[in-house]
Amino acid sequence: MHYTTSPNPDRIFIGGSGGNLSQILDLCAQRLTPQGVLVLALATLERLTTALIWQEQLPSKSWQHRLLQVQLSRSVPVGALTRFTPLNPVTLLTLSQTPKE
Repeated sequence: MHYTTSPNPDRIFIGGSGGNLSQILDLCAQRLTPQGVLVLALATLERLTTALIWQEQLPSKSWQHRLLQVQLSRSVPVGALTRFTPLNPVTLLTLSQTPKE
């Protein structure tokens, strides 16, 4: 049986971790190309904290992060009218390596 290895990605998006966020991030850091970007969609403060602590513990301190919190609303009928019901906010954490000069 012949297996091929896909090339290392320069962009990774994580939309869920199943409770294995640290292990997933470790694998991403191994495979991500230099100057690659890692984006996580996080719904809880605990997972955000896990990701930020993970970043701080990296051997190379050349990673930077940006946070963007998004709030979405879904339309729902109210009689003959329509209103929006807010959903839980999601924090987008973008981690990228600082280019070396």
